[in-house]
Amino acid sequence: PSRARQGGKSAARGQKTETPSRAREGDERAARGQKTKPLSRAREGDERAARRQKTIDDAERSVATATQAATAAVAEEDRLEATVRDLEERLTKARAELAASRTRARRAESAERKARQRLDRLNHP
Repeated sequence: PSRARQGGKSAARGQKTETPSRAREGDERAARGQKTKPLSRAREGDERAARRQKTIDDAERSVATATQAATAAVAEEDRLEATVRDLEERLTKARAELAASRTRARRAESAERKARQRLDRLNHP
């Protein structure tokens, strides 16, 4: 009996035998699998790089937004400090005017009292 008819020694033992076409298919699949892995690794690397770039872009936008907010807050703080200084000046001036007005009022009241006393002495000798 020839081996071709029996399928070789492994066929006699109940094992599959690979024909040359099956061996080529396996080799091609293995080759494709090997090519796919580097491609998928490259794709994963690209995806990681894209995610990292997105994270960096988001962080840069956050910095820009925070910078704008800080600039606006500092400008508002400066404006409010100027307002407070103006109000403090006005308050100081108003207090000085109030003190001067009270002094004038006391003097006027004193002068009125003295004038009434003189008038009373003249009307009632």
